Formats: sequence, structure tokens, C-alpha cells
Amino acid sequence: MIRRAFVACDGEVGSTFSTTVSVVVCRGNFRGAGAGVASVVLLVEGDIDLTQAQTIRDSLIRASGEIRLPKAKDAQPLNCKIEAQAKNATAPYKFFDLADVGLSLADEKQARVVTAVKAETPFGNCGLAKGDLIRAIDDAPAGRSEEFRKKVRRAMVRQGDCLLTVVRGDKTLDLPVFFPLPK
Repeated sequence: MIRRAFVACDGEVGSTFSTTVSVVVCRGNFRGAGAGVASVVLLVEGDIDLTQAQTIRDSLIRASGEIRLPKAKDAQPLNCKIEAQAKNATAPYKFFDLADVGLSLADEKQARVVTAVKAETPFGNCGLAKGDLIRAIDDAPAGRSEEFRKKVRRAMVRQGDCLLTVVRGDKTLDLPVFFPLPK
């Protein structure tokens, strides 16, 4: 049960019970609310599945993807604003993105390929260049782009820096990245 809560999650949220008098903001999908949704603000960068909900009332429900509602007539939304395929579905809340620190990537089999680096940002200042292959972060495999994003966010919060292992042409480089302190 999610009740009288503010939930911000950089992943999926699921609840097999009710969600009431709460704000839920998540970067992944929202599934559940078996007993129902009442007086809730549900902002989701993904899909929302409320097909098992017995009641849906007095709520704002917004998703960047699909919103699946119950088929039963007695469980149809009452006094709700429902918006699927919404741009900026989690606004006014924002989750960390690599572009926030000046980096754009593409996934390849063995590495993340740098597709753009913005000057005067942590990644621009460390010497990273377009075309570099990122193999590791803090001596751990970089993982796919989403996993790498989470590792960068964790490094920013925990220690304020990270060490990238990068392949450029036939050279392997270790590039320290320093993140500014929050203002």
C-alpha cells in the first residue's frame, strides 16, 4: 500500500494494494493498485497499468507511454485527469540524464560510443571526445547506456567524481571526471 507518501523512483514502481493520497513520480513503469487509486498524482516516464484497480477516483494520471485501465464499468475513473503519451510526463520533476552533464552516447556491443560531448561540462572538461569508446567507469564495466547513466549519477552523488576507461583509436586512456558541487 502506498498511502500519504511522496515516492520518486528512478525505475519501476509496483503496488498490489491501494495507492491513496500520494504523489508517485517514476522513470519506469507503474503497475498495480489492486484495490484502487484515490486522490493520487501519478507521473510516469513509461506505461501505467491499472487494469486490476477496483476504483480510480480524484486523481491526476499522466504517462509518457500507455495507460491501461480496467474494463469493468464499475471500476472506470471518476473525477480524474488522465493523459497518455504526454511529453514531460513527470514535470515538474526531472530525473538525471547524461545530457545534464554534457554527454550523449550510443550502445555498441562492447562499449558505449560517445556521440556528443558539450564543452565546459564535466565530460567536456575531462578530455572525452566524440567517437571515444567508454569501456568502464570506476573499474567496473560501463554496461548499457541506462546502466552507465545510473553509475554516473551514483558517482556524482557519492564521491563527486569518477574514472572512465576509454578506448581512442589504438590507445586506452583513463580519464578522471570531476562533477561540480551542488549550488
